[in-house]
Amino acid sequence: ALQLTPEQIKAAEARRVEEVKQEELRRIRHEVLPEVDRLMRAGAFLEAIDHLEEGVAFASGYDERELMDSLSCVLGRCYLGLQQPKEALMGLNPALMQARREGGPAAIKPHSIAAEAFKMQGELDKMRVELRAMMESAAESTDE
Repeated sequence: ALQLTPEQIKAAEARRVEEVKQEELRRIRHEVLPEVDRLMRAGAFLEAIDHLEEGVAFASGYDERELMDSLSCVLGRCYLGLQQPKEALMGLNPALMQARREGGPAAIKPHSIAAEAFKMQGELDKMRVELRAMMESAAESTDE
């Protein structure tokens, strides 16, 4: 029988982990997100949130920043659809923190969702702060 060195075994395990991760990423992008989109259009926000939770757990577990940001934006939108601005801000938090750190075009969506949530809560000063940040992000994206 073929004897594998510990290094070869480690490399094979690492490849397997990477394959599993890529497969799950593919599933989230091509199955979960389209389904969530369909549910949201049908107004089935609670169901959409159920589908999103596992994606969020995966994205944070594997430190998939971009996926995490887009999932948390969608989560925020679902809670806004349910008229739950506080939960919307909690769901949005990972993307919003990233937006505040990094700015740029990717920050436009999180700031706009946050502005909507603050408006729904009647916190107009906080809404204005988010709208201003959104405008700055948009300006940065045209500077390139």
